[in-house]
Amino acid sequence: MSGLTGVWDQLVDAVCRPPRDDSYTDEDLVGGQRASFRLGKARYYRQDLELHNERGERLLCSHFRPCIVASKDGRLPVVVYCHCNSGSRRDAEEIIYHFLPRHVTVFSLDFSGSGRSQGEWVTLGAREVDDVATAVRYLRDEGSALTIGLWGRSMGSVASMLYARADPSIAGLVLDSPFARLRDLMLELGSSDDSLRMPRAIAKVALAVLKRSVRRRAGFSIDDVAPVEAVPAVQCPALFGHGAEDTFVSAEHSRRLVRAYGGEARLRLFDGDHNSVRPDDFYEEAVGFMLSALRVEELLGFDLAADEEDDALAAALALSMQEHRAGRDAGALPLSEEAELALAVELSLQTSLLEEAAVRAVVGSGEGAAGSPPPPPKQEHVEDGPGSAGPQQAS
Repeated sequence: MSGLTGVWDQLVDAVCRPPRDDSYTDEDLVGGQRASFRLGKARYYRQDLELHNERGERLLCSHFRPCIVASKDGRLPVVVYCHCNSGSRRDAEEIIYHFLPRHVTVFSLDFSGSGRSQGEWVTLGAREVDDVATAVRYLRDEGSALTIGLWGRSMGSVASMLYARADPSIAGLVLDSPFARLRDLMLELGSSDDSLRMPRAIAKVALAVLKRSVRRRAGFSIDDVAPVEAVPAVQCPALFGHGAEDTFVSAEHSRRLVRAYGGEARLRLFDGDHNSVRPDDFYEEAVGFMLSALRVEELLGFDLAADEEDDALAAALALSMQEHRAGRDAGALPLSEEAELALAVELSLQTSLLEEAAVRAVVGSGEGAAGSPPPPPKQEHVEDGPGSAGPQQAS
């Protein structure tokens, strides 16, 4: 039995202490060291800040925002990006370029135990849900969020569902490759992995060893991580996405969650596995779904149809970031600076007219010129970035 225990201890390490993305610097985040960047003629900045969860652990966060806020009251919809168990806040790269030109800000965080935040263990949603609560509370207290949606990847999807059960004001969820119940996932991995080759009956015995090891090391019970038991109480609309060839978390997990979901929910299957680059048409559907859930057109009065001309180029830049991340995780060479610059220039050329038209529409409405920025965050939230002059309000 000692050999079996050793195998499952390795599984605990793989799930609760996967490789940690903690070696990145501010230069690796969108906006670089200056924390500012352009898309067309529109300028954006990255507000870096620190929050503390209810356990007192420091969480490193970034809020990607426009320098000029094209809304009358200075508020915009926001999407909170929740990363996977081996990820970090920089994984929000996959959605930043889709949402910012559409007047939606993106907030990302390193969960406790992940990235450069404090904490030792990843808990697959058991404690990450508290970090989501910390981020949402900050956004509401800070006052710039009009509506809030959650976009999660794998573990981040689970944390999003667990949080949405307790907060009916969340506008919508995009849930990429979630599992339905952690205990079931562990049994599946123990029964199907060729390196373990255990009959299901033996896997159940080994699961008891796994549960004790998880509780001893990470301090939580895998039985407590069961989003399929939480989603009947969730009423906001949700779009589930899952790779049809995912052999780590099978698509059946998403099917179970959709069947149990309390509100409107649908499943979008796409080609690929658990970690593959997501196809353009998935992003097109998911972004459109989230824009509708956030009520962007209704609340801001913008016609987003014109922005659809930018889809292909925004997708190209987001794809380059995904491929960069995939290469980084696989130990491959990163995307060259020349390639990133070429994509950024192409996107800028195509979006400049659209952004200029949006600014003219706001300024020409007769409401006045740029106003004062919203109040600064409370003192416990530390801002970085010399290029971050803060937002201005175009009323």
